[in-house]
Amino acid sequence: MPGPVKPLSRTTEADMDSDKEAPGTAGKPARRQRGRRRDTHTAVTENFEWAVIRMAEAFDRSTKGLLAAAGHGDISPQEERILNMIRLHDRPKPAAIVARLLNRDDLPNLQYSLRKLERSGLVEKTADERGKKVNYTVTEAGRALTEQFARIRRELIVDQLEPLEGIEDRLRRGARVLSLLTGLYDEAGRISATYAPNTR
Repeated sequence: MPGPVKPLSRTTEADMDSDKEAPGTAGKPARRQRGRRRDTHTAVTENFEWAVIRMAEAFDRSTKGLLAAAGHGDISPQEERILNMIRLHDRPKPAAIVARLLNRDDLPNLQYSLRKLERSGLVEKTADERGKKVNYTVTEAGRALTEQFARIRRELIVDQLEPLEGIEDRLRRGARVLSLLTGLYDEAGRISATYAPNTR
């Protein structure tokens, strides 16, 4: 396993200077303590972000390997997620719903992936009952791929986790934390659009 990566600090000199008291002023110990707490919190947050980045890279590599083992190395990890999301609950879904479930806002790129999956014979378009909306559903080939992928994934990943003590509770807590942070980072992305460049 790789050792911990030293995080790139996002703390600025202005942040550090804000913790300094002018000579002869009171409250230095409390100010220094607050500064140390903030520095610790910043370091912990950055270490978490780096862990998420490394996890995402490992997740994509494992998905590529599983797809190749299932005989579909030509499918990308992003396309595999779209395919599995369409298969979810065995219910046809429009592109907009797939994007929402995957927390994606790049609908044109997702539609390109859908066309690629359609050309590969893994999904097909269907019309709703009123014929006004286009939905996507998995084909028999798509169903076979998702089942083969799930079988290999269980053998190589899920079954390896099962013997670990308390793993299910830890995964549940981890999922809740990640869901909370997903909302936080999404909100930060929206708010950052209101910031003028080079003004903070």
